[in-house]
Amino acid sequence: MKPLTPWMLLSIAGVAAFAAAPRQEEEPPLTLRISGLGEPMLVQDGEPFTVEVGGEERTLRVEVQDTRQLCTPEVCLEYPSGFGFEYDPSEGSETWTLDGTDATLLVQVNPVSSHPEDMASEYFAYFAAIADGDVEEQEPIELEVEGLRLQAFRAIMPWNEMEFRLDLYAVLKDEKGRWATTFLIVQEVADRGDEESREVTEARELLARTLTANR
Repeated sequence: MKPLTPWMLLSIAGVAAFAAAPRQEEEPPLTLRISGLGEPMLVQDGEPFTVEVGGEERTLRVEVQDTRQLCTPEVCLEYPSGFGFEYDPSEGSETWTLDGTDATLLVQVNPVSSHPEDMASEYFAYFAAIADGDVEEQEPIELEVEGLRLQAFRAIMPWNEMEFRLDLYAVLKDEKGRWATTFLIVQEVADRGDEESREVTEARELLARTLTANR
């Protein structure tokens, strides 16, 4: 039999080490740094740990929640914690962009009030210019939110074999619904004819459950 060379031995050792390593089939949990309870410690999300309080050992657990809360001058809402976050205060307006895989949630606060219909037309025209130039307005998906009055708009802008889908909600400032400064947009880019993604549906449902006035 041909003798094993050092290179072959190293290769076999590497294969053995690789085979022995645990397989990570799920996303690793978040690691949190805990301070203020004695020596700082690192713990994993959901795993119990012990600390000494007044000479007595106590078992604690820290769990990262699935959502984060965003508060703007007029409203507060929750969004999935895995969404990306971007804040843009340019041109006098404030815009928060919360970006998932399929869904994008935008919150825009303007310095002056606008007619909701005018703002909806402006948004739809902007995306239509990026796409094929057409706007297909549809029956809006209403949100029932206690303590707030919303006016809803919905449109689809075709883009080659894809389409922009926008749901826009204006937070009305008076009983007659003529003015708004805060606008919420749920946006999806999808293949034409595809059903709405689960992420978009869940993002809208979360918005309906958690949207409140910022008092």
